[in-house]
Amino acid sequence: MLRDGSLPGGGSIGFTVVAAIPYLLADGLAFSVTFLKPEGLRFVLSQRSGRLGGTFSEKAPGAPGWVDRGPGGASSACGTVIEVALPLRELGVTAGAPLSFVVAVHDAYGNEVERHPTHRPVELTVPDERFDARNWTA
Repeated sequence: MLRDGSLPGGGSIGFTVVAAIPYLLADGLAFSVTFLKPEGLRFVLSQRSGRLGGTFSEKAPGAPGWVDRGPGGASSACGTVIEVALPLRELGVTAGAPLSFVVAVHDAYGNEVERHPTHRPVELTVPDERFDARNWTA
């Protein structure tokens, strides 16, 4: 699901990752959504003390590491799949803006061990209020 922030529900980007999720999170792995556009932003989902939680982080150009900025308005759920909804306002994007990201799996030490898609990021344009009218017919 991807909607402009002016639409009902406030707008968010959502995605689903399918894997043996409870086992992966229990083993200390984390999942991240790293944005190439807007640059320097990511969302990391992990399990701490048995609870699923996510946080946004920012990285300034030339900075050595990521700075935690908290969960914001993001929501997530985990069963046999992970579902995450990231509000567009948290990404700082508006209708017509380019959006580009990859989803990665990190080990307990923070090393990236897997990336999806593997060869290029997901690229899209944040839709405007006419998105449904242009793309859906009955």
